[in-house]
Amino acid sequence: MNGKPIILIAAAFVAGLAPGLLLYWNAARPGPTQVSPSTSAAVPAAAPTTPLPSTAVIAPPPAAAIKPPSASEKPRAATAAKHENVAILEQQLRDRNERLSTAEASLSETRSRLSDLEGRMATLTEQSTQALTNEKSLRQELENATRLIASLQTEGKARDAKSTDLDVAQQRLLKQSNEAAQKSAARTLELATELEDIARRRENYLNQILTRYREATEQFRALSLRLDNPRDGGSPLSTDLSRIQQAIQHAEEDMRQLRALNQGSTRVLKELAATRKK
Repeated sequence: MNGKPIILIAAAFVAGLAPGLLLYWNAARPGPTQVSPSTSAAVPAAAPTTPLPSTAVIAPPPAAAIKPPSASEKPRAATAAKHENVAILEQQLRDRNERLSTAEASLSETRSRLSDLEGRMATLTEQSTQALTNEKSLRQELENATRLIASLQTEGKARDAKSTDLDVAQQRLLKQSNEAAQKSAARTLELATELEDIARRRENYLNQILTRYREATEQFRALSLRLDNPRDGGSPLSTDLSRIQQAIQHAEEDMRQLRALNQGSTRVLKELAATRKK
């Protein structure tokens, strides 16, 4: 890529060489008139020319301005024209050399800029490659983070559902516990009331049994006194014995009721203890 400007300049230089040499050859060629040896000897040899760029083209003078020289003026005119053409060619050559130097300096500057651009391009390419690598890494991390967030959201939903189920179960157990506590309290109150009733009835039966035994004891005592004093009048002995038997029978009936109440009290106490354990 760097050799193309040099090739173009060389081609332009070669292309401009042909018109310059043709012009120089026309100026150096002698005219159709005879020139003396002294005059031809006075004409200096043409200096070697340097190739000119393609733009070194000399426009010919207008046809109206050219006058046919005389026989004596032809060698001088040819010499003057040759010197003038040489001077023009030298000036053009200097101009072309300056332009070529400027072009070479511009080419050197262009090469320097191109080298800087290539360095910058390499840096940008490296930065772009690094950016692509970083982008891939960041994209991978983003995908991992997205998967992690999705997994955490799934776990959170599962935990929320499980927590909801636990709350429902806790509320149900609390309700059941409250109902059981209320039932237990109601049953305990019922058992306590029943136990109090049993205790009251037991007390009544005990009092009745004691009363029956006192009556029977008094009847036996009165009967014993009457047996000791047969002369004392009163009810017959059969009547006293019948009263004593009735008192004993009532006492025995009260004893059976008392035993039934004791059994009921034992049952109530066991049920009460079981209710308290619940």
